Amino acid sequence: MKNITIDITQNDIEARKLRSSSGQTIDALAYAAGEWDSNDLWENNIDYAPREPYEFDYETDLLENTRTAEDFNMRCGSLYSPDMYINYKPETIGDLQAGAYCALNDPDAWSKLLEAWTEKLKENGTDGPSKDFNKELQDAQDSYNDDQYKEWLNGEYRGKWSGIISTISKYFTESRDAGDYDQKADIYTFTLSPDDAHELACGCYEDGCKDYTTAEDFKAWMLDQIANAGESRKAKDQTAREIRAVERAKEKAYKDARAQAEAAARRAKLEALTITDKTLGELLTDKNETITRHALGILKESKKNNN
Repeated sequence: MKNITIDITQNDIEARKLRSSSGQTIDALAYAAGEWDSNDLWENNIDYAPREPYEFDYETDLLENTRTAEDFNMRCGSLYSPDMYINYKPETIGDLQAGAYCALNDPDAWSKLLEAWTEKLKENGTDGPSKDFNKELQDAQDSYNDDQYKEWLNGEYRGKWSGIISTISKYFTESRDAGDYDQKADIYTFTLSPDDAHELACGCYEDGCKDYTTAEDFKAWMLDQIANAGESRKAKDQTAREIRAVERAKEKAYKDARAQAEAAARRAKLEALTITDKTLGELLTDKNETITRHALGILKESKKNNN
């Protein structure tokens, strides 16, 4: 008997108003399956993306950007403090490029300029003053993101973990091999035998039952499962956010109470420092127990209110 094949498309996602951070089918299914979507992938890996091109030659790049006296003076003025500023005239440097002249004749100044140039490029990322640096860094980041996305879709190449394509299939069909994804068209396809589709959707073992053995019926059932799973995930996420909000409020209240207690203890200590025949050490010994008891009382009252 011919297999049942159903396609889940962007039109289906929009018609059912399913949550998708990007509007793509794969993200709606990933969210419903309780996994990272592509936006989560980007947010959780942004700190690991390249911050500079691999083996970038900063000195060669600075030389390229300080060829003339005008270029050099502009870079020097924008990169470093006025006390390091050098203003070359064309007749001073002769036939040499300005950067090369500085590197040969004033190596300390060149070293400072190179350090400032390097820091500026790293700080500005792909929006810095060097076109070569910007392009190489953008290429490196694009390559990194592409690799991360492919691994997210298909799994780790050594097979240590599954990709989202097979994870979605497992979540909705109990088989890792029933799903496939066309990235270009953004279409996720489920393929099952009529018997497997019937058992999954109907769950009965009655002879002759043909429920959910057509593509149309099975797709309607599958879209219901995806929608229900998405709503369940949404409710869980909301509950988790509320719990975190309560925990943050408690933590803030505790820190505020502790700060109040410390301020009260400090004030009591200062107020105890009257002019007497006793030394400061003797005064603190006399007052320590009272001060500590007062501060602990404030903290205990705060904990009782939070609970």
